Amino acid sequence: PVIILRSLQPFEVDEAAGGLNLTRAEEDWLELSVRGVPTEWLADVTSAFSLAGGEAAGEFSVRTAKGGFDLRSKAPVTASGVSLQCGGRTLGRNLDLSVSLTAADGPQGWTIEAAPLKVGGAGGPVGEVKLQASRPAAIEQPVTIRGSWTADLQAPAFRAAVAGLGGIGGRTASGDFSVSVGEAVTEVEGKVAVAGRDEHRTVTASVQGSVDPGGRVSFKAPLKVALGSSVSDFSVEGTVLPGPEETGLYLKVSGKSADLEHLRRLTGVVAAAEGLPLAAIVGRGTPSTGRDTVPFWGNWSGRILVELERLTAGPLALAYAAAVFQVDHRSLRIEEGRATLGEHHFNNVAGSVAFDPAAAKPYTLKASAAVEPIEVGSFFPPPSPTASPAIEGRFSFTGTANGEGINLADLLQHTQEEFRLASTAGIVRIFKTDVDEAIPPDTESAAADTMGRMGTAFGKFFGLEDADRSARKKVSPTLQAALDVVNQTAELGLDQCSLTAVRTADGGVRLTDLVLVAGDERITGSGQVSPAPGQPFAAQPVTLELQVGARGHMAKLFDAAGLLSSKKDDQGYQLLTQPLVFGGTVGRMDNRQWHELLVKSARRQPPAAAPEPAKRH
Repeated sequence: PVIILRSLQPFEVDEAAGGLNLTRAEEDWLELSVRGVPTEWLADVTSAFSLAGGEAAGEFSVRTAKGGFDLRSKAPVTASGVSLQCGGRTLGRNLDLSVSLTAADGPQGWTIEAAPLKVGGAGGPVGEVKLQASRPAAIEQPVTIRGSWTADLQAPAFRAAVAGLGGIGGRTASGDFSVSVGEAVTEVEGKVAVAGRDEHRTVTASVQGSVDPGGRVSFKAPLKVALGSSVSDFSVEGTVLPGPEETGLYLKVSGKSADLEHLRRLTGVVAAAEGLPLAAIVGRGTPSTGRDTVPFWGNWSGRILVELERLTAGPLALAYAAAVFQVDHRSLRIEEGRATLGEHHFNNVAGSVAFDPAAAKPYTLKASAAVEPIEVGSFFPPPSPTASPAIEGRFSFTGTANGEGINLADLLQHTQEEFRLASTAGIVRIFKTDVDEAIPPDTESAAADTMGRMGTAFGKFFGLEDADRSARKKVSPTLQAALDVVNQTAELGLDQCSLTAVRTADGGVRLTDLVLVAGDERITGSGQVSPAPGQPFAAQPVTLELQVGARGHMAKLFDAAGLLSSKKDDQGYQLLTQPLVFGGTVGRMDNRQWHELLVKSARRQPPAAAPEPAKRH
């Protein structure tokens, strides 16, 4: 490096008064020129950020003023090829810096101003910072640092240098800050605003905090994220207590609303800047494909309280969600979890993520939840305003989640969620259909037409055995048997229902251990709900394969319709001749195979009558 200091006029040092006597006091006294100064010389200016690479150059003038000194850059000080680092991680590379500097020191105190500090790269601007630091001369006065900043999140240099931080999808970012550094406490205030490509995509946050001499940090940070019609509006407040072995953490997250997708994106921003102190909670220093040697929450230990008026996760919207998290160096536990979905309440939500550094898969997740009996009819909307839901009734619900992993990403990928539903009262209408095309035109009486078209349990009140027999024609026994089955299966009143649903890795749901008992019918089976990103649950494709068994009265009806086999299930119910496959969507199931089976049954030729025995004469 080259540093040249040149006096611009004669001067004398007044040793007695401790000052200077200049020939022309109103003019510049010194000229300072620097070239090739390594930016690493500024590495220890702050404990968080440092510069590396590149060399700085600039010229300064110094003059006496008001019993002190003024320093001013004659042109912006520049440096190119600079890397900005934080906590050992490079946040920006090949950056170009340009800053205009002024400084003053006198009887009233000192002031340093950098306005503006411009940052560029890849041939274009990235952002700029305006910064001022000052301290009055009075005893025990704090150092005050104020500033503002702007950044172009779409600048090529920004995207290339800080790849993960653009995950919030912003266009520009800006903010301001104020720091008061005193001997007793350091106080911080700041605001951040991120604007997206349109006015409906924004992130705004503010923070107020303090740090005492022992390193205790207290803060409160309201945050609002708006991505289209989805809005998160909550506040994080708490205390951080650094220690030699662990860092104490006591947080409260509360507010009007939060969206898990917004939280995921914000967590991605923190993860991308893993050199920052918060990076400990996202596995700092551990590659996403490697095995963690410390838990992703680092050495945090403490308590986190969450209480939100609304929590959304895709199509699921909880009207209320609250939980207490306990954290230590070996586990993260959820306690006292509860939530509200519509008019239904989730209770007893509990679970833990344990960490064992000696295990092949250090992470183990276990969680469970129970729901008060829930009316499921809202999940199966009827096909028309005058129709009824395919399934309705009150069902109890329990859920569990279990998983293992070598790191957080691996744990989430290999966590299996399992849900169990059960009910002792409900109605199933997935078998509801009609057999109009099997009714010959010349036999369509008012009663027969009513039965064939209604296809509900109420059709029995208009059966072929009703009055007005003279107003209709007789139908075949096979058609009669099919119509009886149509009306007896259209609405099944459940005596027992149970189902296990397991979420698959692709986001679908595997259905197992399905058991429905309705009077003399027992239905068992399995199925699959396929994932449909962006679609509500009712619109997701479904496949069900069912075994229908019957006994007593229903066995006689199925037998008369030619649908019953000689096989029995493990409970002694006689099975139909073939399994039934249902398709369509969760909200509108397709029972085409069942319909075609009934139509075929209705069109059968009646069995030939046995010949009468010859009469003896």
